Amino acid sequence: MRNLGLIIVFVLAAGMSTAIFPLVYWLPKALACRTNADPTAFLTYCNSDDYGDYEHGAFYWNLEPEATKALRSARILFLGNSRLQFGFSTEATRHYFQEKNMPYYLAGFTYFENMVFIGRLIDQYDLNPDVIVINADGTFFSEQLLSTPAAMFIAKQNSLYWRTLYGYLLKAAFTRIVRPICETFPFACSQKLQTLWRRRETGDWLWQGTFAELNRSIPIDPATRPPTPDEETMREFEKAADSFLRTLRIRRQCIILTAVPNSVLTDEPIADRLGERFQLPVIVPHLDALATLDESHLNAESAERWSEAFLRAAAPMLDRCLRK
Repeated sequence: MRNLGLIIVFVLAAGMSTAIFPLVYWLPKALACRTNADPTAFLTYCNSDDYGDYEHGAFYWNLEPEATKALRSARILFLGNSRLQFGFSTEATRHYFQEKNMPYYLAGFTYFENMVFIGRLIDQYDLNPDVIVINADGTFFSEQLLSTPAAMFIAKQNSLYWRTLYGYLLKAAFTRIVRPICETFPFACSQKLQTLWRRRETGDWLWQGTFAELNRSIPIDPATRPPTPDEETMREFEKAADSFLRTLRIRRQCIILTAVPNSVLTDEPIADRLGERFQLPVIVPHLDALATLDESHLNAESAERWSEAFLRAAAPMLDRCLRK
């Protein structure tokens, strides 16, 4: 009996050490992530190998119940990657849907996320909105592409899966304590790492001052984009789109394709091709003097103008689809 008691004590001590050591090692590094004062937002990404992504696991494992509840109740879903998030995380978007009293959710993700992971969320939470807006770029419609964060837990590979889950649980705790820690002990928080914060209610990103400065502006240059995808690539997009669209319980006229402007990808021909092939509406406003933060993501001023133009053009379709 005495030996059994010693074994139990040893196992418990080893378990506690295994659980606590990563926190002690990891927490000081994570305190370098920049904070945001909005109490409705959670830290979704920190540009560090020690933190990186949180939003994928937050939704996959329902670690942010308020956010997943808002996702499930949204009547308008925006799907895509970070270009969609920067393009529609605007006051123009918030004001448009607040005026109509319509719940919406920006369900774009970092790491070039696409239909594979988003399709998992649609199945997992039985999402059935009235309208879906898809940023139809060269990464969204792919049956093979899987982002690094999603690959770590979707595959459920033994120890990797559980280590990943534990890491996301640490991040879930951290996003709730980082503000009070940094307010109480500001010397402990260097605030040197870029971060993205996500509002739980609408999914839009808060990035100004934490990820990039508000006044950063690189004019969009169409000459830097690669050529239009070739016929074989377009057919691959069509095949993937057909597979994804078959899973959606929504009228085709209420699935809107777009292509958020940037200087690195030629996306509009993809949206036009898929729109024609599947009889989907395509809305891509063409505005002068648009600029990005980094050649890939619209800056604040351009995103405001572009999202407002998109919603103005989409208004008749949105009204018809939301009338039910």
